[in-house]
Amino acid sequence: MFIQCPLDEQMAPRVEELVALGADEFYLGYRNRLNFSEQILTRRAGIFPNFTSISSTTKAICDVKKTGKKVFAAINETFYPPQYTKTILKDMAVLKECGVDGFIIADVNLFLKIQEKFPDLYLIASTVAHIFNSKALDFFKKLGARRCILPRQLTLHEIKEIVNNNRDMGFEVFVKNEECFNIDGLCAYSHFDRHADPVACWQMFENESICSVNKVDRSSCGVCALYDLKDFPRLTLKIVGRGKPYGLIKNDVAFVKQVLLFLDRMKNEEEFTGFCRKKFFEIYGKSCEEKCYYTKGEPYKCPA
Repeated sequence: MFIQCPLDEQMAPRVEELVALGADEFYLGYRNRLNFSEQILTRRAGIFPNFTSISSTTKAICDVKKTGKKVFAAINETFYPPQYTKTILKDMAVLKECGVDGFIIADVNLFLKIQEKFPDLYLIASTVAHIFNSKALDFFKKLGARRCILPRQLTLHEIKEIVNNNRDMGFEVFVKNEECFNIDGLCAYSHFDRHADPVACWQMFENESICSVNKVDRSSCGVCALYDLKDFPRLTLKIVGRGKPYGLIKNDVAFVKQVLLFLDRMKNEEEFTGFCRKKFFEIYGKSCEEKCYYTKGEPYKCPA
């Protein structure tokens, strides 16, 4: 299994440290001047999650490539106005030239444009592409996708079934940090910092008068579920957190790596879960009280 780590400008100088801790891949977003203002081209908006220019983005990509690791650029909004496409394709040419390993895409029209201009690019279908089954996956395969980021809402059984039936594809699953009540492919909001500009969905689920489940958006973890997924060594494990504090991401990488080192030695799921809790305490300095990302198939229930 491979650990994929978020990258932003505060973390860029720490690439070598993150690699030493266990990061195998990185992903990033950036801003560029489109239309009349600075535009952010990813689902995670705001200043801190994104590199401020193409030049700072290319430097970060070059720094990652010096370590021998992979790096992917997210251009994963669900739709871009036609006047943006030309600039985006120019950006992709620049990033491709400096060594980016691929792009995370959701917009179907952009997939088609990329097929015309860069037919050999490695493309990853974003979780925003809304792929919940093999037929949806087949659609994006035909558009050129070679990897898929599976939605957070899939159960472990569903994940295993999709991966088993599509051995020619690469897959990513979320293992640390933000889980959302809502389905990414149906989301109409951007991920601004919740304290600076709280969006309606966060406000709704934090309101005590509405169904509330604790520790969803910032404190969710899927590491214990890796025991169920250990038969899929080609899975990429995605740590969410562009714009989050470096200390948190550093601990996340170290935690996931330490768990992976011992995964095959565990006799059963109970032993593995206990080991995960022990390592969690060692690395984070507190007991694990995080909500589990994945279930065995039973739906979440709204507390009375």
